[in-house]
Amino acid sequence: MNNARRYALPALLLLSLGLGLLFELVLPAPKGLAASLLREGAVRLCYAGAVCLLGAYAGLALGSLGARPGRLGALCLVLSFAVALNNLPISCLLSGAATVTAGVDAALALALSCLATALFEELLFRFFLFRLMLDRFGLSRRGRLAAVLLSSAVFGLSHLFNLAAGASPGATLLQVGYSFLVGCLCAALCLLYGRLSLAVAFHAVYNFCGYLVPRLGQGPLYDAPTVAVTVLLALACGGCLLLAVFDRKNKIF
Repeated sequence: MNNARRYALPALLLLSLGLGLLFELVLPAPKGLAASLLREGAVRLCYAGAVCLLGAYAGLALGSLGARPGRLGALCLVLSFAVALNNLPISCLLSGAATVTAGVDAALALALSCLATALFEELLFRFFLFRLMLDRFGLSRRGRLAAVLLSSAVFGLSHLFNLAAGASPGATLLQVGYSFLVGCLCAALCLLYGRLSLAVAFHAVYNFCGYLVPRLGQGPLYDAPTVAVTVLLALACGGCLLLAVFDRKNKIF
């Protein structure tokens, strides 16, 4: 690494972090739901830039090795987006028990915020942490399994910080659990497809479907049909995940 790159990358990293902290902690809160969501997205984009620069400084690079996922990859992709769409309380919305009351501008702002958050978290936990763990544990079946489980566990446990924001212990523990499962699916997509973009897309859709009613509307999120479908999808994804981890043909992005 030449001297210009050695000093420029940390400087840009600190700038990205500084801008994120400025938006989040210093500048006054904007008025209106849409404006607040856009600021939230801007903060996450600044942090995503910092992670990119940190990865560049560590010698990591985005890109694909030309993976050929085949039928297993297609199955994992379909199941992942089924999980994401199932995070939307479809049954409750159709029955009228849950409603969305905010306007289109707030929905678009929420979509952008979810995309920015997914980009930041996937860069941090899959591009950076998962890659480092694969380097540490190796690309054997046991090494891949360890990297998937440990990086996903760290991702899930990071949601304990929601307790400091006033979230209830029960809801937080539930979020830790399903965030671990989401992390495993994102890691499986990276293993099978050799790229980060699909994990980001899945993560963004999952977050948007999960936040649409709580943040832009009101009503229950779960009923008996939703719980039953969720359990079936969880079992199917668990089996697909094991196949992805132990498949010899998958590639690492």
